[in-house]
Order: sequence, then C-alpha cells, then structure tokens
Amino acid sequence: MKIDVNGKVALVTGGAKGIGFDIANELSKAGTNVVITDIDKAAGNNAIQKLKQQGGSARFVYADVASDTDTTNLINNIIDQDTRIDILINNAGIISKGNIIYVTVSEWEKLFDINVKSVFMLTKKALPYMMQNKWGRIVNIASVAGQMGGGFLGNTCYGATKGAIISFTKGVAREAGGYNITTNVICPGFIDTEITRNMDKALYDKSLEAIPLHRPAAPSEVAKGVLFLVSELADYVNGVTFNIDGGLVRY
Repeated sequence: MKIDVNGKVALVTGGAKGIGFDIANELSKAGTNVVITDIDKAAGNNAIQKLKQQGGSARFVYADVASDTDTTNLINNIIDQDTRIDILINNAGIISKGNIIYVTVSEWEKLFDINVKSVFMLTKKALPYMMQNKWGRIVNIASVAGQMGGGFLGNTCYGATKGAIISFTKGVAREAGGYNITTNVICPGFIDTEITRNMDKALYDKSLEAIPLHRPAAPSEVAKGVLFLVSELADYVNGVTFNIDGGLVRY
C-alpha cells in the first residue's frame, strides 16, 4: 500500500544526515514538500541535492534549533515561502555519555537546550498555523533511553531529556487534539549508525543480545514509522509513545 501525503509541507529538524535524512527522504518520496533544517550547512545542502536527484521537493534552511531567534525565523521562512506548515518532525538532538558526576552544568544546559527547548519552541511556533488550518501532524523523536534512564550510548542526563520529550508530547496531544492535530513520539532503540558501528565489539554484541530481533534497526525503519504517523493510516493515533526498538523495552 502506497502512503500518500502529497502536497503537505513538512519541517524536519536535524535532517541533513542520519535518521533525520531518512525521515526527510521517506516524506519526500511520499509527495511531501520537505524543509530540512540543520546546523551543518554543507551537509544540509548535500542532503537537498540527494532528495532532488530522486525527484523530491526539498529545500534547506539553516537554523540553530536551540536559538529563539533562529526558530522564529525558520517558521517565518516556511510560512512566507510555503504559506503553511502541516507536519513538524522534531528530530534534532545531541547525545551525552559518561557518569553523571562528570557532567558539567554547561553540558546539562546544552543538552536540554538542543534536545528539549528546541522541541518546545518549534511546537509553540508551528501550532498556531496548524490550528488555523485545522490539521497538523507532530512527531517527536525521543529514545528508549527516556524510558530506561539512559543506557547503550546515552547516559542519565541524555535519558532525562528524552523522558521530558515523551511527557511533553502527551501534553501537546491533549491540548492540540481538538484542532485535528495529532502529536506522537517515536522512541528508537539501537540504530545502525556510524556511532554504533564504531562501538567496542563486546559492548555491541551485548547490546544486540538484549534485543529480541538480535539486530539493530536501520534508520529507514524509524523513518517509515514517522511516515505512518503523519499519514491518514494514523488519523486516530494521538499521544502515543511508539517504540521502534525490536522489542528491547518490554513492560
């Protein structure tokens, strides 16, 4: 079955590479006009070229998602050029490693600025336009670390940011649902990325043992979950924490 979100305007943060790029790619293939934002200009422009070569509609807008000014300018740019914003994918984030006793206050603040404050600001700024059009889809990318208190690559502080996103998603789902806006959160598990491929082999193997499917997820498998949540197949799915983790978290 082909999922069609033709003509919708979608913003994907952190969309230049990794899971974000795969999300932008899936949305583009489904007919969405995709706006990628990222702090890496070179990677962002390269991503756009790849999407256009495949026949997709995409453009890149630079923004630091932790900046109030940049996020305001980003939303204004989309409204000025596309007249609407239908889909918001809050994917941008950074990771933090190590025991909590070694994490500085500045590191904690940066982690929350990028992982949590950005989600708050962009959701707050995009919602009025979705409410005006009586339609919107918001998908926030958290992590199973938000349910487990860290683990694998992320530490306690990283897990705290992802737990905050899960809680925030449920609140927005309740507040915005009356406007035909759904808000859901995806919690990826162990994903096949450059970071995981460079892990210590013993830790890598141990991590896979904890996953019933005994393999990492491809970034595209997370992206397909996003596509489902923004499509008409998920019109009545709201406030859900959607794990894409191969069965890692079982409770």
